[in-house]
Amino acid sequence: MSNFGYRILGFGGGSRVIGPYVAATGGDTTITDGDYKIHVFTGNGTLTVTNEGTVSGSNSVEYFCVAGGGPGGGKYRGPGGGAGGWRTNYPSPALAATPVAFTAYPIQVGAGGGTAPSRGAAATPSTFSTIASTSGGSGPNETGAPGGSGGGTNQPGPSGHIGSGNAGGYSPPEGNPGGTSQGGCSPGAGGGGGATGSGGNGAPGFQAGPGGPGGSGGGIATAFFGPTAPSYGTPGPSGSSRYFSGGGAGGTYSPGSPGSGGYGGGGYTNNPAPSNSGGGGGGGNTGAGDCSPGLGGSGFVAIRYKFQ
Repeated sequence: MSNFGYRILGFGGGSRVIGPYVAATGGDTTITDGDYKIHVFTGNGTLTVTNEGTVSGSNSVEYFCVAGGGPGGGKYRGPGGGAGGWRTNYPSPALAATPVAFTAYPIQVGAGGGTAPSRGAAATPSTFSTIASTSGGSGPNETGAPGGSGGGTNQPGPSGHIGSGNAGGYSPPEGNPGGTSQGGCSPGAGGGGGATGSGGNGAPGFQAGPGGPGGSGGGIATAFFGPTAPSYGTPGPSGSSRYFSGGGAGGTYSPGSPGSGGYGGGGYTNNPAPSNSGGGGGGGNTGAGDCSPGLGGSGFVAIRYKFQ
């Protein structure tokens, strides 16, 4: 089958296709997988819809929108940064389908927090149309910041110290809270929250309690991307999914062990999260000889639709 129809003059002098299926341009990469096209954005851009389709064919799209991850905390035993918000309607039931119109949609791909040269810079959200994913919360030591997923803290005590997740108030939630410390003299710091799991708590100990692990990221089926799926995200527990938005690891004093980054790009201690993962940065750790915070990973946006 083909996206047959006729053309008329569109906005800005562009050509508009009148037919039953969505047609669009834009993105860093456009993938064709059977009857579907997937537009991948690893940086800011525009999705230009040249035909909005019809109900009898297809007039909606599926989206995957991941915000930039928050940076980890600096100094010794820095908390892990929270992951960027993780949102999708794939596979979309009828009520979750997102109709599109004949127009140009600006796409914003969120920056990871702590982007050089300003390591304290906040992460930014990712957006498509009315869809927004909230940037990850930073792990600024004493009180984790809220975000898509919240940053951890290196302070023991009430949960008010940790950064809350799902700051956008979405259902289903876009992320989870960070972790905390558990008492003692300078225990390990909490990990940052991830898309599907809260940040782990740092363990007690005299300046050597292990740091908490980053919360688990979320997996999206490889079928969303088609044959190029291994190019995006990171591996995880399921070989049929690719993972994004893992929480950053909590740090600790030497000789204690830092936590592990959450699968889905969560940064290990002092290390940045991978680009376009939405992962939180790892917290500072004296055992690594560097107390600088790990930078958060940039976001990711992809749009999928039936074109024939």
